[in-house]
Amino acid sequence: QDILKQAFMDQAQGIRRHVIAAGHSGASDALRLPDPQRWFTLSSQGIDAMKALEDVLSRSVLRQAHAQEAAANKALMISALSAVASFVLAGLLLFMVRRGSRVADRGLDLGGAVFHNSVESIVITDANSVIIEVNRAFSTTTGFSREEALGNHVRMLKSGRHEVNFYEAMWESIKVQNSWEGEIWNRRKNGDLY
Repeated sequence: QDILKQAFMDQAQGIRRHVIAAGHSGASDALRLPDPQRWFTLSSQGIDAMKALEDVLSRSVLRQAHAQEAAANKALMISALSAVASFVLAGLLLFMVRRGSRVADRGLDLGGAVFHNSVESIVITDANSVIIEVNRAFSTTTGFSREEALGNHVRMLKSGRHEVNFYEAMWESIKVQNSWEGEIWNRRKNGDLY
């Protein structure tokens, strides 16, 4: 727009209109061409103005390219730092999981040692009261080996000295309070009650 507002553009357009008008009138012999020096000067000014416009556009495009390159470099750096942070956090998480696993394994080992070496009989059942594990004290007290007890229902120890409502109350307490405390008569492998 600035180029079109320049005085030389009005003069160049005037010459152009003059040449076009003369060409349409058919009077080519009456056509008076502009002074070549004047036409050359106006043309040079137009070319210089277009060159200046090209320079302005080139600088603008270059600035935008540099700005986009800087933004891309910044985004790349942020992505790289994020990736490094993710790897560090993943490493810490893996370390903590392994450490927790070792602590849990030690706890299980200790719990297992307490279970197997307890002087009290311990029986572990599933939700259907099927025996899934016993300790040594259980075998000593009942006379049933571990292999004989596993997979059997705890009824194998039933003494016959308690009514149905006793067992119902015991299992209700276990369901509601997750525990039961009391004394129960059971039968050993040899049939003796204890």
